[in-house]
Amino acid sequence: ATGQALADYALQFQGYPYVAGGNTPSGWDCSGFVQWVFAQFGVSLPHYSGAQMSVGTAVGSIAEAAPGDIIVNTQHAAIYIGNGMVINALNPAQGTQVTSLAVTTGKSAPSRALMRSGSRKLPSPSIGVFACAATRSSSSSAE
Repeated sequence: ATGQALADYALQFQGYPYVAGGNTPSGWDCSGFVQWVFAQFGVSLPHYSGAQMSVGTAVGSIAEAAPGDIIVNTQHAAIYIGNGMVINALNPAQGTQVTSLAVTTGKSAPSRALMRSGSRKLPSPSIGVFACAATRSSSSSAE
């Protein structure tokens, strides 16, 4: 599977409900949504966004984000769909929506790092983005 396939798959869940602590289509929080979508592609992730930051491989900058990357900080997780946009579970009133990448960067965190899940660990930034190696070709993961 590709990151684009994962992002396209995630888009079908726009409008699904937000439930704190949830991780199924009947209701999920931000990290539960990310966890569930990746599980459909055979990738096991922890539930909470802070824990999702602990898996992945650092890459150079947010400019390298590609569809299927996970954008995460200690308070929020989202799936990057391209063109500065993410799909994410926001809150009970808004549910699962496509929003600007800015929704993940307005959390008063001082740093940001891009990550690709795989053999290397995230170097503990406050905001991170990672892509699953299973959704990236070997040539693109060498960026």
